[in-house]
Amino acid sequence: MGLFKKRAKKKPKRPQGDHMEIYVKCGRCGEIIKTHIVMSHELMPTYEEQGPAYILKKELIGYNCQNRVRLAVFFDASKRILSRDITGGTFGELKEL
Repeated sequence: MGLFKKRAKKKPKRPQGDHMEIYVKCGRCGEIIKTHIVMSHELMPTYEEQGPAYILKKELIGYNCQNRVRLAVFFDASKRILSRDITGGTFGELKEL
């Protein structure tokens, strides 16, 4: 029993600065939608010398309505946000974990 209690208490460590939460508000129903982003896996490199180094494109659907909220976030080489664009809603809070 003691072995299983120790294993249940341990949580895997996340690398600092690798995760981000984005909250968006649906333009149709007003629902707040939360999405969790793992930056090491979900960012797409652009391979261009000018402009953003990484792009994140995502479509979100809430529980209350079937309206699609499309977001695009542009990052520099250090994975800091340069600009962001949204269709079908508005941006809420950004949290870097």
